[in-house]
Amino acid sequence: MMNLKLLQPAHSMPELSRPSISRCVLSLPAKLNSVLLLPTILLTVILFSASLASPQNSFSQELAVDPAPDQDAAEQYSPDQDAPDKEVLVQLLLDFLEGASVGDAAMHDRFWADDLIYTSSSGERYGKAEIMAGFQEQADEGNGVADDPSDEPEPPSVTWSAEEIQVQQYGDVAIIAFRLVGIEEAESQPGDANIVETEEEPVRTEFLNSGTFLKRDGEWRVVNWQATRVPEEENRG
Repeated sequence: MMNLKLLQPAHSMPELSRPSISRCVLSLPAKLNSVLLLPTILLTVILFSASLASPQNSFSQELAVDPAPDQDAAEQYSPDQDAPDKEVLVQLLLDFLEGASVGDAAMHDRFWADDLIYTSSSGERYGKAEIMAGFQEQADEGNGVADDPSDEPEPPSVTWSAEEIQVQQYGDVAIIAFRLVGIEEAESQPGDANIVETEEEPVRTEFLNSGTFLKRDGEWRVVNWQATRVPEEENRG
């Protein structure tokens, strides 16, 4: 008779539970644990070293460095101590004011640059073309410079002059600030036969003006001009 015990499966080994696996790993020898951890430690060190040498970190270090100031740039935009062309610029201004007092269109043409920006005391802004057009309109109406050079010009109604002139020069650029003074002579007021003619006091008008001059082809011309009217009670005269 067949032995039934042979048909019965042998008592198998029980399955290894998860806690058992953990205990097996933890029970490995200490030397083997060190060998397994060594690659992880080396990888961590490599990644940390790479982060220190990254371009982003180098850029941060560069930003932390305070660069020395550019002395050449500072000197370039500082005014010349002696303003080498001061006399030329002041004389050009005085010649212009003399010409402006008599309505000299040629002097205006010489003084203003073609790309002029002019801001008036009344808050208007225009250029050289508008200024010269005004002279042409006056000439057309017969109120400007006489067409016949032999005609005697009328005395100016306002005489312009400059006070407190300041000049700052930056190479081929210069700034002139000054007090513009206009003296308007009052006309005599005729009286009747029993009253002597009377004459009013001249009217003084003041402006705080500044102009930017640019030297091109050896000639100074004004590229920017502004005028601010001084209140009458603050006039120096």
